[in-house]
Amino acid sequence: MDDNALFTQIGQALYGDHFRAPLAIDLEVEKQTVGNWAKGKSRIPPNVWLELLELLREREQALPALIAAAGRFSNQAI
Repeated sequence: MDDNALFTQIGQALYGDHFRAPLAIDLEVEKQTVGNWAKGKSRIPPNVWLELLELLREREQALPALIAAAGRFSNQAI
C-alpha cells in the first residue's frame, strides 16, 4: 500500500467517505491540500503522519466506552 492509499484509508476510517473537509480542519490545512495528498499530487509531510497517529489514538481511546454504551442500548432493544 502506498502512502496516499494509507492516508485515504485513515481519513475514511476517521470521518467516512467525505473525510477531506473535516480532516483539513483537524490538520489545519486547506481542503485542497488534503485532496492533493489523497490523490498523490503532493507529498504528505512527516508531521502530518504524527498528527494522523494522534487522531487515530484519540479515536481508539474513545471507542471502548462508545461500544459499551451502544451494547447497553442494543440489549434494551431485544
